[in-house]
Amino acid sequence: MINPAPISLPVIRPIQETNTWRDRGLVGKLFTGIVRPGFDLYQKHIGDNLEFIRQAPEAARNLELILEHLAPMSIENPGHTIDIAWTVRDWRLRYTSASKLTADRDYHILATQEDAAVPFRPEEDTHYAHILPNIAQTARALAKTKRYKHRRNFRYLLGTIVELNKEAEEAYHAYPTKVPRNHNHNRLTLSIVQKYDPPLNCCPSLHIAYSWFIYNIAKHAGLDTQDTVAWEAIEQSTLGMIRAVTALKQHCLRDVAFGIKLAKNIFERRFKHDRFDDLTSHFDTLARIDPFTPYDNIRTVYHEIEHEDARIKNILGNYIGRHGFPKVAAGHPCGYFDEKTANIIPADR
Repeated sequence: MINPAPISLPVIRPIQETNTWRDRGLVGKLFTGIVRPGFDLYQKHIGDNLEFIRQAPEAARNLELILEHLAPMSIENPGHTIDIAWTVRDWRLRYTSASKLTADRDYHILATQEDAAVPFRPEEDTHYAHILPNIAQTARALAKTKRYKHRRNFRYLLGTIVELNKEAEEAYHAYPTKVPRNHNHNRLTLSIVQKYDPPLNCCPSLHIAYSWFIYNIAKHAGLDTQDTVAWEAIEQSTLGMIRAVTALKQHCLRDVAFGIKLAKNIFERRFKHDRFDDLTSHFDTLARIDPFTPYDNIRTVYHEIEHEDARIKNILGNYIGRHGFPKVAAGHPCGYFDEKTANIIPADR
């Protein structure tokens, strides 16, 4: 495990304070006229909601950022952009297929009383949704580097993402999981996320796996020194993602730990001469800034599985067996498993 230099406080800043978020580019301005009407259509579909209208510019900014990076990239590196499209298609087919096939199956509950104690903070939805701009910005920045401007090398990189998706899909089919979701909020972005992303196949968390993989790939490619603007967004997006996924109740702490482990598996398998930074050396600092997120518990789970040399589905199966996490019928209400009493606690809605 790498022990990087301490990060100066504050570590976690709102993603809205990064340079790429604040400095709307020409492409973003041009596409604003396309993106925001989409939110207006959604608004009409669900009924009048003044709070949603107020949030629309911020919600739209995440979509604008995707376009700000991918539109120029399609001109700068059209071959790279085509390869990205095929990779996205692979993810979509695998993830949606796994969701459909496991929707009516018995499932495991990995969320515990520790997760129940995490306060619900729906305003973290903007950071949660930033995973897509983070991927787009990183892809464009990597395509400009000496190594990955070559399409063959870029394809190898995208192949690692496909491998990550495959390994996650195996775990989803072998050990379906659900996590309690909280729908008692008035947030535009989160309402869209919850509408199209059911609470299935939560472990490992792809939000976490992608974030940690992107962080390490960016560092491997030298973006931390060669493209400091992109690196700022990558670093802030990654460091704040644990807070976002747990505060939104999109994932439990074990989903997070297994997401980090999945990223580690793939990175070390495909980049044998680089060391994976799991960022757990930052967790004490992060916990001081954000005491509501169970960083210490996540680190404990991660360190238990960190050195297991197996595919993630096997590691997950062994972990469930060791700790006795329950498997319940498909129609069983989702809740939290109390490890002390071995009872399932109903989730507050």
